[in-house]
Amino acid sequence: MVIMNLLCKRYIKRLLIIVLLMSFGLIAAANDRWASGEINVRTGPGTTFDIMGKLNSNEKVVVFSVVSGWAQILFENVEGYVSYDLLLAKPMGTSAEEEALAQLEKERQEKERLKSRRWHILIIVIGILGTILIFSRTNK
Repeated sequence: MVIMNLLCKRYIKRLLIIVLLMSFGLIAAANDRWASGEINVRTGPGTTFDIMGKLNSNEKVVVFSVVSGWAQILFENVEGYVSYDLLLAKPMGTSAEEEALAQLEKERQEKERLKSRRWHILIIVIGILGTILIFSRTNK
């Protein structure tokens, strides 16, 4: 019984750490970028992959991850890849007022994303704790 309690506590701690690390990675992963010109969107991270379409100059995309210089984006509801070096941190030709409004909107979206992540984390933690509780009761 004592050994089972120790094992459950270890698993709970490990699972909570894993969930927290994963959640922070998800929060920090997505960010907005703009195409610096007409850019090929490919099916995989490299020039050897097929071209599935093109981004127009100054087109906004959300970057989910960057692997070996290739940004993973959502293009026409399908995962695609573009060279990260061809993406800009802010759109071309924007005024200071537009940039301030865009920054405010980005902050609002980030707050909403954090709020949503907190709920997801809570649900995951409750599920993990419930599973551990059921597991510990069945092994008595």
